[in-house]
Amino acid sequence: MEWYTWEIARLQKSNALLQALQSRPAPTPRNVTNVDNAELVTAMAEFVDARDNYQKKQADPKSKPEDIKTAYEEYKSARQKLTTEESKNTKANVLQINDLSGQAQDDMFKDLSGDGGLSSALIKTNLEKIDAYTQLRKDLLNSEKKGGQSLADALGGDADIPPAPEEQPKDESDYFTAISVEIASSSSQTSSRSRATSASFGGSVGWGFWGGRVKSEGTFSTGSSEAEKSMLSNSCKISFECMRVDIARSWMRPELFYDADLTVGPNEFISPGFGKMRQLMEGDVPGATPETIEKELQRYSTFPLYPTAFLLAANVVLEFTGETTDIQTQFQTSSYSASAEVSYGPFGWGGKASSSVAGSSSSMNASCEATSEGCRITIKSPQIIGWVSQMVPALPRLTDEPLP
Repeated sequence: MEWYTWEIARLQKSNALLQALQSRPAPTPRNVTNVDNAELVTAMAEFVDARDNYQKKQADPKSKPEDIKTAYEEYKSARQKLTTEESKNTKANVLQINDLSGQAQDDMFKDLSGDGGLSSALIKTNLEKIDAYTQLRKDLLNSEKKGGQSLADALGGDADIPPAPEEQPKDESDYFTAISVEIASSSSQTSSRSRATSASFGGSVGWGFWGGRVKSEGTFSTGSSEAEKSMLSNSCKISFECMRVDIARSWMRPELFYDADLTVGPNEFISPGFGKMRQLMEGDVPGATPETIEKELQRYSTFPLYPTAFLLAANVVLEFTGETTDIQTQFQTSSYSASAEVSYGPFGWGGKASSSVAGSSSSMNASCEATSEGCRITIKSPQIIGWVSQMVPALPRLTDEPLP
């Protein structure tokens, strides 16, 4: 999509330049000059004779001083004449070269301009490409395949990308979408298999994306551990309002990443490309060990992707069902401790888990209250819970070399 847009714009600019060449400029003024080398050849011969005569007079012990002086004056005069003739010949040659260059330029504009010129043919070819690329871009967005599946969805399906959910009609003045999710205790327990089994100074313990986590700088108390276990073992009903915020960068032209002539400096590694990045992130690189994969990920840590949008959540409500005394106690601790952070899934509160909107460091405006079935945590302040990023094509361009 971006490549078609960039290529169409490039062809349109090329046509604008070619159309400027349609108006043939005035012919270049001629300075026809015939270069005559006869006088230069004569001056060169006289200079050689005078120089040889002067050297002989100097070498002959029988030469009189006045004879040597006369030979020197003749040599000096011949050298001056040669210099004058060389200057005249150089100027004549420059004028002749300029004349030939102007003639070649006039011939070039003659070939380019006019209805039958080369520029007209190039403009026609570019217009045909623009029409073709415009149609391809339109087909990529709107054409329907068998079964009513769009071409974009079909390409996404081939790449194992899930289709976008259908847009629901809503009030245009409300940019937030209400979302409700219920996490069963069995789901959290399943995710606990990948949890860390030890804690260290300034460490944290977590149980997957929908698990609970308590992070404390300097201490890891029994209370925080019990709170995490309680969040893990209890079911949780989550409701919040979510909005996607697109990031606009007028100065950034992503299509430049697709320029085949784009290169990077030596020992610079920007991105491994879409396919290779997926393999590295999933650890699915044939013949590679975890150590080499980690090394390769670090190698391509400069600019493999850039965020294009983020997900903003507000009015988050977490309703835990079960024994939640430890959760309530930990909530009070995190509310008064600047070093304690508590999170459940992408949502966080307490300590340094402050609002992440526009660099704010204000309180999360969170509260916790007991219910008949457990407890309810409410976080009114908005916070970023996810990012949408665009991968960068391979820079430097991909080769078939294995991982180091």
